[in-house]
Amino acid sequence: MFKFDKDEYGGMFISEYFMKQQRSQYAGEGYIVSITATFASFMFLLFARSENFFGEMSAISRLYLLTAILMLAYGAVETYIMIYRIKTPWYSSNFMPPHDYIRGPLQRD
Repeated sequence: MFKFDKDEYGGMFISEYFMKQQRSQYAGEGYIVSITATFASFMFLLFARSENFFGEMSAISRLYLLTAILMLAYGAVETYIMIYRIKTPWYSSNFMPPHDYIRGPLQRD
């Protein structure tokens, strides 16, 4: 399932959940990633179909519920990306331009 080691008293503990190599993995690693992806997908589906599930709720309680669903989906996606970065440390995606980027019109690029 995972990488197990022994401590100084002979007790077993998990020393590594995710294998650092890209082309191999532990069995538990696949289960963790699949549960995370399924949970994120379920939260997005619940958000998209909220009228079917929460149609008779008041507007303010539905707003709070949809905000909570979006926060859970965001947390699941961030967890998924964190796990992906463990497997591929060279991956770094963000929406900000690099530090040496010159802002302004296209003629300055």
